[in-house]
Parts: sequence; structure tokens; C-alpha cells
Amino acid sequence: MTFDHGRDKQDAGADASAAVTDFCRRARALLQRRGQDDFPFLSVHEVTAEGRFVTELTAHVAPDQRLARFTTWAEEDFTTTRRRTAPRVRVGACRATARAERVAYHATSLGRLMRGLDPNIYDWDEQDVRQPLIDLLGVPVSERRTIGAIDAAQRISTSDSLAPGARRTAEADGMGLLDPMQDRAWPWLFSGWELDEYHARSAEREARVQARARIDALYPIGPNTLVSARRAAELADLEARCRWPAECRPRSWGGWLPLAMELPTPDDGSPSR
Repeated sequence: MTFDHGRDKQDAGADASAAVTDFCRRARALLQRRGQDDFPFLSVHEVTAEGRFVTELTAHVAPDQRLARFTTWAEEDFTTTRRRTAPRVRVGACRATARAERVAYHATSLGRLMRGLDPNIYDWDEQDVRQPLIDLLGVPVSERRTIGAIDAAQRISTSDSLAPGARRTAEADGMGLLDPMQDRAWPWLFSGWELDEYHARSAEREARVQARARIDALYPIGPNTLVSARRAAELADLEARCRWPAECRPRSWGGWLPLAMELPTPDDGSPSR
């Protein structure tokens, strides 16, 4: 989505941030009423070459009847209900169902958000050679541009589900997240790996639930010391499994991790390579 705040960049910052925050809050409420639990989004404030203040935002909306209703609400109803302070909103939605098309649209959307990245920021490629980060991220040269100075408090905003707090919550829950940027797995960034990892995470959660059910069935709480000891040992193994780092969890899709990566040993639960 593109929000055109339609004002000079010197006085648009605070109002622009407030408008986008209000939009995201109301979008989440709209979608929750239609069965979508969250409204994950990323946004970036920019100043165009003509000096207009705009916000680029990419988000996930389930590709069913919710998408059509959301588009109408975003482009018409939101502007109407917010009246004078509402930005104009243009929605460019991906309605594809094929995996390749969805992945390509995902890459295009995130590339658009990153096109104003400072080219003087460097990182290391997979051969440990320093390269401009914008090159490593694969943003096409034709798409890059200067996104201008702004007077808003934040240049970038994210939904809570994509913020650092969500990563900490996942870690605490024993379901830490993979991070291709941290691992410098640049070719994987826009490969669609998240789709496969989602299924792997779901399978792992279910496996843990089944493991706990099996322990409860085979070794119920009771006075038998042998059963109690076995139960404690099995629960300790399950707890150790829940402490595995993200890269050590079993997954069928392979990934960028070294083949030599081993799962934690059963004695202390610590991972080894």
C-alpha cells in the first residue's frame, strides 16, 4: 500500500505517523472480525522527488473474500471516515495462489521498502567479503533511490508480531526463529523459505504436544518409584528438546544450515556442531 499524505514534508511527519498507526489499528480490528488473527505489516516513510510525504506499507491479508473487503475499506471507507486528515491510499494486492508468484510478490514488496537503504552500510557475503548491504539484499539498481529527510519520530514501523518482542517471545517459548541475515544466507532471503519453515514449526509444535501426551499416558503420576523415575527422565528429554536452538530443530525442507549440524546430545541437551 502507498499512503500519499499530500502535504509538504516539513509539517507532515507527526500527522503521517498518526494516520498510518490509526490505519493499522483499524485494519487489524476489521480483519479480526473476519477471522484473521493479526495484521502483520512493515512500513517506511519516504519523501518523493517532488517533496511529497508518502508511506510505503506491505502487509498480509488472507487471499479470500477478506482481501476484496479490505481493499475497498482501505481505498474508500478509511479515507471517508477519517475525513480531512486521511491520506490517500492505493492498494496493490497480490491475488496469486501459486507459490512462485506469491514468493516473487513478497520479494518485490520488501525490495520496495528497502530501496532507500544507505549504500554505505556494509556486511559480509558468504565468502566473507564486505559488500554494500543493499547489494546483498538484492535490491535492483533501477529501484534504488534516496528517500529524503523526514521530521517523523520513526522512519520505520512494524506490527508487534514482527517486532523484536515477538522474537524474544518465540525464544522463551522454545521456538526461536531462523534468521538468514544473521547467518548471512543471502541467496535464501527471498526464496520462500518462510513458507516451508512455517510448516516445520507447526510440525514441531505438534510433535512436542504428542510427546507430552505419550509421557502422560505411559508414565502417569503415582506412587510407583520406577514409573516416576522414568517419567522424570522422559520429561527432562522433552525439556531439553524445547531448548534446542532454532537451527537444530528437525525440518524436512533442508535450508542453508551446514550438513554437519548435529542435534543436541541426550545427556545434557547442549547442541554441538
